[in-house]
Amino acid sequence: MDTRLILVEGCPGSGKSSTAQFLGRQLQRAGHTCRWYYEEERPHPLAALKGIDRSKGYREFGTAALIRWRDFVRRARRSKEITIVESHFFQNLITPLLRANVKPERIGKVVHKMAEFVAPLRPMMVYLHQPDYATTMRRILDERGARIEHYIRLSENSAYGKRHGLEGFDGLVQNWVDTRTLMEQLIEDLEFPTLSIDNSAGDWSAYLEQIGEFLSTPFQPAPALSADALTAYAGTYTYRSNT
Repeated sequence: MDTRLILVEGCPGSGKSSTAQFLGRQLQRAGHTCRWYYEEERPHPLAALKGIDRSKGYREFGTAALIRWRDFVRRARRSKEITIVESHFFQNLITPLLRANVKPERIGKVVHKMAEFVAPLRPMMVYLHQPDYATTMRRILDERGARIEHYIRLSENSAYGKRHGLEGFDGLVQNWVDTRTLMEQLIEDLEFPTLSIDNSAGDWSAYLEQIGEFLSTPFQPAPALSADALTAYAGTYTYRSNT
């Protein structure tokens, strides 16, 4: 496998985190040194330090993203570690910029500059496509217990939502469909290898096999854990945010 950076992208609920985690474990099992950065991990070398609403416009937000990627690549080039990054190349950059009604061509310029920065790492992308995003959105809202009204308001009150008259659940879905369209247009323009998978059928065994072939790394079945081995993970867990 001739890459030091694997990007996992797609819209929310497409399976990015599960895929990225699986890749990290499989690469380690195959003897590679690798690091998976979970999307919500803090500190994260590529996470925005402040949202676009608190930036001085889209230019500052985009410039900050470029600086983070430039610095990340400088460090990564000094290491033999394979890095797996989910969401931070497409989703977490495109979504706030599009909602701020930044023109797609301007967003594209930022992404193409990022692609120039990461080129020395010989990046490869796994893109998870969800053709029926209305169904996906309802599923993830149910699974995650999210308040749909909150996400609808974010979409409706954004500059993009107001300009395009996005309303209600359908408007929320349209916002993500437009984001998906821009992602997939950029995939066609970028020069690094990309595997796009329509995973709506839920056949993850087949999808993961495709990814293994794409990365030239046959995946090995994970060893089964005994009941005794799992005992250490039993209990009640709490989460505390430091933000």
